[in-house]
Amino acid sequence: MSNKEASVLIGKHFPEVEDKLYNLLDLADSSAKSELLLASIEQRSTQLVKIPFVQAIDFKENLKYAKYVIIPFLIVALLWVSGEISSFFSSYKRVVNYNMAYEPPAPFSFELLTSKLSVYDDASYGLQVTTRGSVRPDDVFIVINNQRMLMEYKEGYYEYVFKPPHEQGSFYFIGNDIRSKEYLLTVINTPVLLDFELELDYPNYTSLPNEVIRGTGNATIPEGTQVSWNIKTRYTDLVHLHMDDSIQQLKRDKDVFSFTKAVLRDTDYEISTSNESVNNYEKLGYRLKVVKDAFPTIRVDQVLDSLKPNVAYYVGKASDDYGLSTINLVVYAEGNKNNRQVLELLKGKGNLETFYYTFPSGLDLEAGTNYEYYFEVYDNDRVNGGKIGKSQVFSTRLLNANELTNKRLDAQKAVLSNLSKGLKDSKEQQNRLEKLSKEQKESSSFNFSEQNKIKEFLRKQGQQEDLMKKFRSQLKSSLEKGEEDDKLKKLLQERLERQELEAKKNEELLKELNELAKKLDKEELSRRLDELGKRAKNSDRNLEQLLELTKRYYVQQKAKEVVAELEKLAGKQLSLISDEFDSKRDSLSKEQNNLKSEFNKASKEIMELNDDNKSLQKPIGIKTDLMKLEDTKSVLDEISKEMDKKNSPDKSDGLSKQLKSKQRSAAKNMKEMAEGLKESSSGGGGNSQAEDAEVLRQLLDNLITFSFKQELLYDALGRREDLGVVQSNGIKRQQELLELFGHVDDS
Repeated sequence: MSNKEASVLIGKHFPEVEDKLYNLLDLADSSAKSELLLASIEQRSTQLVKIPFVQAIDFKENLKYAKYVIIPFLIVALLWVSGEISSFFSSYKRVVNYNMAYEPPAPFSFELLTSKLSVYDDASYGLQVTTRGSVRPDDVFIVINNQRMLMEYKEGYYEYVFKPPHEQGSFYFIGNDIRSKEYLLTVINTPVLLDFELELDYPNYTSLPNEVIRGTGNATIPEGTQVSWNIKTRYTDLVHLHMDDSIQQLKRDKDVFSFTKAVLRDTDYEISTSNESVNNYEKLGYRLKVVKDAFPTIRVDQVLDSLKPNVAYYVGKASDDYGLSTINLVVYAEGNKNNRQVLELLKGKGNLETFYYTFPSGLDLEAGTNYEYYFEVYDNDRVNGGKIGKSQVFSTRLLNANELTNKRLDAQKAVLSNLSKGLKDSKEQQNRLEKLSKEQKESSSFNFSEQNKIKEFLRKQGQQEDLMKKFRSQLKSSLEKGEEDDKLKKLLQERLERQELEAKKNEELLKELNELAKKLDKEELSRRLDELGKRAKNSDRNLEQLLELTKRYYVQQKAKEVVAELEKLAGKQLSLISDEFDSKRDSLSKEQNNLKSEFNKASKEIMELNDDNKSLQKPIGIKTDLMKLEDTKSVLDEISKEMDKKNSPDKSDGLSKQLKSKQRSAAKNMKEMAEGLKESSSGGGGNSQAEDAEVLRQLLDNLITFSFKQELLYDALGRREDLGVVQSNGIKRQQELLELFGHVDDS
């Protein structure tokens, strides 16, 4: 159909076109082309554009045939779902490519189940594959880098596990001579720790050698240790240290990462590594256990000497886990801790030190003051500063001269009391010995019961000897500590030495008696008991004399102490006489009351001194003016009362004069009492020496008389022929002589 024929049909279908399209074609076929012609053609074309030629076709008539179009699409969808779409179109390809040779299709195909074909170089990797088709192969192999390996069949699939280390490369599957396509396995390099090293720089004060630990990040270290981490790696770009809620990036030097930190407490931390492929790979956890520097310890033992009350001995031990710095003694007056004296006793070197100290050597202390003190030790901890360990607090009073004398006199008084009791017990023991000796002589046999009585007596006698030995030792030490060196003291020391010799002999005799009691030797035992009785009587007599001498010595020393106290109080009373009484009323009144209390105490000591002197068998001629004593006490009472009164100013001058007069009177009385007591107690006076000489003269006369009478009795016995008469008269006269000698012996 030509264009013009088509234009005619269009003109018939579209009335508004009519012959316009046909005419337009005629104009276009015209060979003469003018501008007018072209303009006419363009105008006609513009009119035709607006005509809806699409409506010329009525598609509604075709809708009834659309259902038949769905059938081919359903067939293609079923082929796609069943997986036979390729086979369906393959026949088309074989028809199109009719000149090519085609093999028959495989009975199955490989399907890779593992989606990710990448593996960490240090991890195992499982690869899974299955087959699709009408036939399942007997075995499936995986070929990696020309190496063929059998895959393990599991429920519906085959698996092969790659073990590290891995090499990147391609692989494919083959089964029943059917081969899959090739795949590429990518190996991801992970960060690797080749060497882990901890350098431990211990604090200098610990004296521990520095240490290097390899292969682990765990360590037990002293507080303040500088820890350096040195980590050698491979395939690593970053190393982080996670510690104390913070992250530290280690400094890199090629493949070695390092970091240094002082560790002060227990620390848990982690090490993580990263590279461009892996971030924070395998965090490794470690722990640094810190051993805190312990506090130093100190233990001090005190040894006191009752005869040296101002001296104390100390033995101490100080220790620390690493080392000691110094050991000090800290002393302060009671109630005044802020004003302390610190005495360095020892510079520490090791971690255990033993020290000795004698108090109060090296200290500037004031006598008559109460002190408290303790020992302290510093360790050498430079991390936290030297820590301190303290001992228990000791307390003492540094006695003045008068207090020391009183202390010594109290100790002597206690010894006197013990000696008196010991003498009484000794006499009781002597009575038991006489009774036991009598029973022994009257008994015809020596049985087991008598043996036990003797053993029990000897045991008690030994205890008595030990006790007296202790008392003698105390008395001897007390005498040695005394500063005086008079005749009475020397005499006491001589008697003590003599008593000690006698005690040694008695001790040896007691040993012999114990042996004889075991042997059941009655005659020898009886003889030894008599000997012991005689020695016991002599020992008791010596002990009585020693006790009397000790009492006299105590009285003399006590008198000297009272004299010193009275002289001190007299001087103190004179110092309280002041022309500024009104302005110093309170302080002077307080000191005056203290003086009154001290004098009352001295008065009691004077009364005790009188009682002790009267208890002597031959009292010392001590003169104590009791009337003056009471008068002084009354004057002191009056002074205290008047000082406590509040008087008007017009009476203050008269009161001041009265006080001064009474104070001078009291001081004078004290001084006179001291001088009188001092004169009367110094040596006992000439009368006492004359009396002693008379006693010695009488004793010598008695000894001479006894000697002459004893010689006459021996001569008389030698001349008599009547033995019976001689024995009767001689025994009677001998008894009289023994009685006479007993008096001499007692003297």
